[in-house]
Amino acid sequence: MKKLLIFALFLFAVPILNLRFSIQVLAQTPGDLIQPDEIARVLGDVKKKPTTTETFETRLRVLEAWIILSAKSGKGEEIKQTVSPEAFKNIVKLKKDGKENQAFKATDELFLKMEKVGLPVAPVSAEGSQIQGKCGDGICDEFERAHPNLCPQDCTPEKSTESSGSQKTTKKQKASPMTANVTVDYTKKLGSFSPYLFGINRGGLGAAAEAAALAGFKFSTSGGVPPMANPKDANDPSNYSFFPAMEGVIAATFKAGMEPQIIFGALLPNQDIDQLSIYVKRVATHLRDTKWPNNGKIKIIRVANEPDNLYFWKGTQEDFFKSYAAFAKALKSVDPGFIIDAAGFMIGDIADSPSWVKPFLLYMNKNKVSVDLFDTHLYSPLPNDFYNQFKSLKEELDKYPNLSTVYGTPKLACNEWNFMLDDNWTGKYHTQFDTAWSASYMIAALINMIEQGVVLSISLNEINPSIHDYGLVDSKGNGKPSYYAFKGFNQLANTNRLSTSGTDHMNFAAMSGKSDNGVIVVLSNYDVKMYMDKYHKKETTPTPGTHIIYTLMPFRSKYNIYVSKYGEPKTYNKYNLTINNLTWSSSDKVTYERYIVDDNKKLELTETKTMPGGSTLTFTKDISAPSVEVVKVYVKRKQY
Repeated sequence: MKKLLIFALFLFAVPILNLRFSIQVLAQTPGDLIQPDEIARVLGDVKKKPTTTETFETRLRVLEAWIILSAKSGKGEEIKQTVSPEAFKNIVKLKKDGKENQAFKATDELFLKMEKVGLPVAPVSAEGSQIQGKCGDGICDEFERAHPNLCPQDCTPEKSTESSGSQKTTKKQKASPMTANVTVDYTKKLGSFSPYLFGINRGGLGAAAEAAALAGFKFSTSGGVPPMANPKDANDPSNYSFFPAMEGVIAATFKAGMEPQIIFGALLPNQDIDQLSIYVKRVATHLRDTKWPNNGKIKIIRVANEPDNLYFWKGTQEDFFKSYAAFAKALKSVDPGFIIDAAGFMIGDIADSPSWVKPFLLYMNKNKVSVDLFDTHLYSPLPNDFYNQFKSLKEELDKYPNLSTVYGTPKLACNEWNFMLDDNWTGKYHTQFDTAWSASYMIAALINMIEQGVVLSISLNEINPSIHDYGLVDSKGNGKPSYYAFKGFNQLANTNRLSTSGTDHMNFAAMSGKSDNGVIVVLSNYDVKMYMDKYHKKETTPTPGTHIIYTLMPFRSKYNIYVSKYGEPKTYNKYNLTINNLTWSSSDKVTYERYIVDDNKKLELTETKTMPGGSTLTFTKDISAPSVEVVKVYVKRKQY
């Protein structure tokens, strides 16, 4: 109830004085943007049909948005005279007391009162952009969080009782799908996309290289450096017999138009540090001196894999730190421009793995050892996990502004991530990797990582018919939905990233880039609850210290924690895309194209039209879940 009173004070006591503060609070609340046209639509529905159990929650949210936007539009005094400060509290109390019909009637009456105030117009901020009320956490959500022991039956009913004679049946109510509001600012550039975001695992040979290039991948794991054949003598020629095979993969990757990443597997417990240093220098010198096709140059070297996992590293923590330091110093002595991708921690969240992440950074900082790309892995069907993990890591890396010889502050990387481990680890084939669930999840997780500053991503998907769960193609070489989803996302390469709102960090994600003549927008519509209800019905306690922990992570528990903090994630069946500050005039002919990836469409052009240009263009479309969409809006001017 305390939160309800705070809300009432905002509306009635000091509507102007606290406006800036209130907008900031709303901006931090997860949810959906309810626009004036949505308010008008719901008002029309209210006039046609009284409120019911099914429409109660949505209508109360819309009322809240209406009041907030009206107050922001300068109608604070009219709101005070029209709506009682106790209005929302009384409606919620009526619902709580079981007086549903009275609560529904009061809701309808409040709509008719607000109609006299008029539909709101979102005001303009001091920076010149529209301020939009973020109303996903409606008054019901606030009441729910203040009184978790009373809900959902008291406020946001998940159950309704229907009578048939003397019998009563209870059925679960599903939240109504929402409209995702996406806004792109054509003038607000965020810099070029890193080419290492368009990465694929082992895409550098034969048909795989061709398919990877056709899908627009720019970066591929290529060429492995094994541990020394003779660890006691780094000068033994047998240590370097792998050079021809490695060179072949690297050359094929360059020829396919991708940049290779070299994987260095030389770190072992209890190894001779001096011999390791000699070995690393010899390999690095060979990589730097060799003439590669297309004037290619080796830049990124990956080293180490999950030292915090007993399956991969059986030495001590100090032993690993010393080995990494020797490796990094030897590599940088050949060329400080080499970029090191390390250390691939299994659990990279600061809260989950403080015993490795923080000590590693402290040790390297103290001993002046470069950390360029700080890499961690993550397996989770919750896109929000990706957003949170890399947020906490970024905050930690910001403490070390001089740790990297290349970047200063180390950059974030993730060279291993997915729903879960593949069938090689679990022994079970996972059909979701063959569906649009994988496609929408992949793009949503990737966008969440990029928003937190990740500059390198490799999801371990491969273009290889013999690979099952992580395959982008089936056993016949046909592309799966994820292949086409990446092909769509990869079109952002070589564009300039634009400021884009609309990502809710769970079910919906949006990202855009400015091309030579227009805008490319990538949208992912996912439904984490529906996905888990279909594929993660059971939850098993993880086994600490083993790689299999990724398959047994308590995803449902993590999901329930999210719900307790933010409420059920919204589901979407429409999106409203607005592109602002365009430089096109009405004489320009603008082309709009819409491509869809789902279980039936393979990045297929499903809609196109031509229209006059303007400073703002808006499109409202239906969107299914799971699916990925690529929207292109561009202009072709006459050549003189």
